[in-house]
Amino acid sequence: MKDIEARVIKNEPIASGIYELVVELGQEDIGRVQPGQFAQLQVSNAPQLLLRRPISINSYDEAHHTMTFAYQVKGEGTAMLARISPGQQLKVLGSLGNGFWPKPSMKKIYAVGGGIGVAPLKYCLEKWPQIAWKAYLGFRSAEFVYQLSQWQALCPDGVTVATEDGSLGLRGFATQPLAEALENDDWPDMVIACGPLPMLKALQKIALQYPDIPFMASLEERMGCGIGACLVCNCKIRTTEGEQTYRRVCADGPVFPLREVIFE
Repeated sequence: MKDIEARVIKNEPIASGIYELVVELGQEDIGRVQPGQFAQLQVSNAPQLLLRRPISINSYDEAHHTMTFAYQVKGEGTAMLARISPGQQLKVLGSLGNGFWPKPSMKKIYAVGGGIGVAPLKYCLEKWPQIAWKAYLGFRSAEFVYQLSQWQALCPDGVTVATEDGSLGLRGFATQPLAEALENDDWPDMVIACGPLPMLKALQKIALQYPDIPFMASLEERMGCGIGACLVCNCKIRTTEGEQTYRRVCADGPVFPLREVIFE
């Protein structure tokens, strides 16, 4: 984990309210960057923002020391982040948390993403191109779809898009075509996911029908410190003994076995 003064080389809208941010980290060794991890971003010269913004890692180019984030403007912090121009500085604390890590024996994995939750999954395909991927991506409508051409390049003929209003791809949710594939005995070695709470709840119901398939999900929670000290981002987990406990999304996650998560 390093706290780096990074240089912004790109920060531009790629869909309605969604931006792609690319920063240059310099030559400092930040260690292993794992798909599913995140970074805490601090807008320079913005002392009114006491807390950093946790943003998942969308891509990492080790050779060029650049890191990419896709984020959605929701509040004051992300609105200020969207106003940063190339050449400006941005503090990046990362990489943080525990991400996805498939077993070497896994040959086929399905990725299920919803909305801005699509962003952290793309780096998995880039990191492990030897895996046969299928992707099920859900968005509100066509105007919110982003990075689709990158997904199609990484996963030729294996990307299914669903929009709630049917303006692009299938009408409905990304979990629906996934459920149909599983019902037709097209089973992967693992399913990875990230998205809004309703999507994860629906996916958990599917996961309970297929106990032999691991389902791993990256959770989205409000965070304070991002390193496990403030306990703001606790989530309820069911242990292997059937008991209930709490885990820190920032430090113990953000990736958890989906069946173990207790949604309330």
